[in-house]
Amino acid sequence: MSDAGSQASPDVLAEFERIRAGGEDLAARMRAAQQQLAAEFEQFTGPAKVRAAVTLREDGLVEHLSLERERDATAAEVRAAINDAFALARARDTALPLEAVDALLEVASGSLSAPTERVADDLGRLAVTALFGDVVQVEADSRWLESTPDGTVAAEILRVAREAALASDRYARFEQGG
Repeated sequence: MSDAGSQASPDVLAEFERIRAGGEDLAARMRAAQQQLAAEFEQFTGPAKVRAAVTLREDGLVEHLSLERERDATAAEVRAAINDAFALARARDTALPLEAVDALLEVASGSLSAPTERVADDLGRLAVTALFGDVVQVEADSRWLESTPDGTVAAEILRVAREAALASDRYARFEQGG
């Protein structure tokens, strides 16, 4: 067997380089679009009676949820503020691996069904849906939201959201589950 057969041809190497450069360009465009979307979201403050904020770690795992509301805030306003806070954090801070971006494009085109994970608490008061490690929806029982202190609501949503994010992580984004 000759040595010439064991080395990649210049054409193949050039093609790999072209593909790599295209992937880097796509990632840069995605980051720019993400920053533009985050700027758009920043202008939206959500329901005035409820303030919620989500902080993500550098790898995108949900780290903190704060919640403050006025006494007359409805459960629907609380749910909307929490979901808006997760959407803003996703738009602002998420750094998906390229494999996940490809899969999201397939989901958007309809050629792949969304591999979401839905995790509920033990009492059925709360459920969180995540996709590729990102929280995409929080559902919560109205009576529970209305009768539970803000700190307790935030802590329980954070716990279930982390569990859902970890369960939906298909690309090993999170180190040891944090």
